[in-house]
Parts: sequence; structure tokens; C-alpha cells
Amino acid sequence: MSLKKMAMTPLSAVVCELPVKAFDLLKGKSFHKIHKNILEDSYKEVDLVHPFEATFYDNKIAETYQQYKATYTVISFLAFLAISISTLGLLGMAAFATESRMKEISIRNVLGARVRNLMLLLSRDFLVMIVLAGLVAIPVTLYIVENMVLNEFLYRAEIGPIEILSGFTIVMVISALTIG
Repeated sequence: MSLKKMAMTPLSAVVCELPVKAFDLLKGKSFHKIHKNILEDSYKEVDLVHPFEATFYDNKIAETYQQYKATYTVISFLAFLAISISTLGLLGMAAFATESRMKEISIRNVLGARVRNLMLLLSRDFLVMIVLAGLVAIPVTLYIVENMVLNEFLYRAEIGPIEILSGFTIVMVISALTIG
């Protein structure tokens, strides 16, 4: 069973006189062989053609989402790996820029520049590059997610500016902490 382009249909139920109460079936732990046998016997009285199949609805839902959970786990790991590698690259570039501009930093420090101003001087170029990368990445990501991933679902949540800005803010905070 897949959730792709699957419309929701109403649930139908057959009501018959059974010695089992409805809440016993929903608990899960109280659905034992005895209850199953009673239900099966009652079902055979009503329908002799079709076999009796009893499953819990929450098991079917979990089974349906199992593929998506596995995909989410793999994508989360790959995203963490990509962020870690890019953070290490950014750290290396910041260390190289600091080392190559050591004389300039020393002269500015002797002339009375504050540490805050020196940090802003060193990190400004990197932050501009990250903003430009975000301006390129955000539309591409929106296109891929909305037209290739979420388009497969009949019922879906739209991606709004809050999701976009929160992701970009997280990237900026991680990069500022790495450079600083």
C-alpha cells in the first residue's frame, strides 16, 4: 500500500451482535485468540464465501510509512554528512584567510581595531558567499521538493516562508559559529 496519489475513502463497518466490546478490539493487547475465534465464528455466520482476516489499523499505517521512515533516515544521515564536510571546508577556508591576512590583522590591532571589527572584516566575505549560495539554493530546492517529491502525494503540506527562512537561518548560524 502506498500513499502516493491515494484518495481517502470512508471507512465502512459491519455492525452485528458480538459478545466482544468495541474497546476490547482497539486496545490491541486484549485481542487474543479467544476474541479472534469469537469474531471468526460470527463472521462465518454472516459471510461463508470470503475468508476472515483480522488486522489492526495501526499496523497497516505503520507498514505503509515504513518505506518513508527508511528514506528519511538515509536522507538525514546524508544531510548530516554534507553539513559536516561543508563546515570543515568552511573552517579550513577561514583558517587560511586568517593566516594569510595575519600582518593586516596585526597592524589593525596595533592601530586600535576592536576584536569585533576584526571578526567582521574576516567573516564578511564568507557570509556574502553563503547568502549568494542561499539565493541560488532556495529556488532550486523549492522546485525539487514541490514538483518532484511532494507532487506524488494527493494530500500535502505547502512549503511556506517560515520553513525556508528557518532553514536558511540555521545554515547562517552554523556558518557564523564555524567562522567565529
